[in-house]
Amino acid sequence: MVTSRDPAGASAMATLSTAEQRATVLEGLPDDVTRGRLRFMVNDDAMASLSSSAARGALAANDVPTAQAALPECLHSFVRSNALYE
Repeated sequence: MVTSRDPAGASAMATLSTAEQRATVLEGLPDDVTRGRLRFMVNDDAMASLSSSAARGALAANDVPTAQAALPECLHSFVRSNALYE
């Protein structure tokens, strides 16, 4: 799954439309890697606020409460049952 967000909200990104972002990703990956399995979706503001980078950074700092706050509530039981923060 590849998500794109509005370039205006992603200051580290060049100003590319979501179609241009898709083309850039596909150009950078050989067919034997993607095998037609990439799915692209636009990342809306609600989804963009959930950051796996924030969760990973908090975990690296051993800050479990902040890592949990970076994930939606619906994932908390999955994370606990699989001991992902331990």
